[in-house]
Amino acid sequence: MKKIDLKKMKMVARKNGETIHVKSIDSVLGEVDVIESRNNKDAGEDQVMSVIKSTISQLGETFKMYKDAGRMDEAVNYKLQQEFLQGLLPRQMSEDEMEAAVDKALSVIGIDSKGVMGSVINQLKSEYGASLNMGFVSKCIKERLKN
Repeated sequence: MKKIDLKKMKMVARKNGETIHVKSIDSVLGEVDVIESRNNKDAGEDQVMSVIKSTISQLGETFKMYKDAGRMDEAVNYKLQQEFLQGLLPRQMSEDEMEAAVDKALSVIGIDSKGVMGSVINQLKSEYGASLNMGFVSKCIKERLKN
């Protein structure tokens, strides 16, 4: 997903009166703008997807905070924003699919290779991109390398 795509979605959402979508996109665009000004260059698709994922996580934490405080009226808004942004992500691979991808990459790269962890991660990122849960993938690689 590119920044320009988010801007177009925001215009459509604004025209349709979808305030939850507008708020969600604004949160992401604001963080993307910070990254761009910090790096002094346009954010790439990977960076935009990373911002979307971190915004989803933040919205989840905020939802829980309001829910625990008994403020369901506010909590619902954060949950709706979170769900909208989750819809922008590519389909996430299942754990079984990720394990198979790790096994395949390890068989191609070889376990005895120097820097196996980084090589496997780079291979998987280039092949599967944002559909991976990198935390799970890292754990899976470490387990495979121990054995």
